[in-house]
Parts: sequence; C-alpha cells; structure tokens
Amino acid sequence: MNRIRSKLLLPGADRNRARAAGLLVFAALAVVWFSWTGAVSAQPPFPIIYDGSATIGGKPAPDGTKITARVGRAESRSVEVVDGRYEELFVDPSLEYQFTEDVVGLVIEFFADGVRAVETHVYVEGFFLERQLNLNFPELPQTGDLAWDNLWLALGAAGLAAVVGGSLLLALRPGRRGPGLSV
Repeated sequence: MNRIRSKLLLPGADRNRARAAGLLVFAALAVVWFSWTGAVSAQPPFPIIYDGSATIGGKPAPDGTKITARVGRAESRSVEVVDGRYEELFVDPSLEYQFTEDVVGLVIEFFADGVRAVETHVYVEGFFLERQLNLNFPELPQTGDLAWDNLWLALGAAGLAAVVGGSLLLALRPGRRGPGLSV
C-alpha cells in the first residue's frame, strides 16, 4: 500500500508540473469547446466614440447644433456643437444589436439637426474605440422666424377659406329668402 501511495504522491516540483499540465489541457479543451459552440465570438458590440470639427456649408457649425449618428437601427444620443466642435458622440449599437457580427461592416451615418453629413464610417470590431472624424454638412434648411411666418400664413389662409366657405353655404342654402338670394 505504501508503494502505491508513494507513486501517487509526487514530490513538490513534479506535482507543480502535473498541475500545470492539467491546467494546460483544461484550457486547450475549453478553447476547442467554445470555438466549436461559437460562444467566444458571441460578444456584444462595443461603442465607438467620435469627436472632431463640424462645418455647415463650409463654415463652422453654430453653437448648439445637435449632432447624432446612426448605425443600422441604433441611433446615438445627440451632442451639441461648441466652438465648431463636437465631442464624445457615443455610437453604441448594443442598444439594438446583440452580437458584434450583426454590426461589423454596417455604415455609420452622421446628422446635424437631421441633415446627413458627407462623411460616413464603417463599424469595425474593437473595444471602446475612439475616432477623430471631421464632419461636413450641406446647408441646413432655414428654421426660426421664417418657419413661424409660414405657419401663421398657412393658418390665416385656412381660416379665411373656412369663413368664405361657411358664408357661401349659409347664403346658398335652399329656402333662403333675401334680396336676390332666393333659390
């Protein structure tokens, strides 16, 4: 019995080698298992963080211009331009996509107040990538006083049409008696 026991109990150095060999075999089997089942590559997509300058019609974008990005179905939160620059625009596709391979190769589009930038970028796999990207936008549509003026003009025209139409209906209804309006 002592001979069997002494063969099973290895001296210190041999015992450490045996443990290391056992761990190595276990690690190799784990790598083979996970690569066979696909569990290693099934990671969520990581965000890409963008910053850079923003120009509209060749001029620095005004302060407060909202910049957003979209990759597939995922849209970023907006950031505001300050001194012609935007910072920390997080493009995080994990909000809409579960796996990195669903997003790799999709085009990232950038928008200033809803108008698409000339530049685009392609989503690549990585861990918390940071990218410098200067964005150029065509002229944005006019907003502000002109838009309100057009709204009031449209409302005024609709009101006038309603008054005229209502007056004609009342004036031309059957059985109405009056000066020159009897039918």
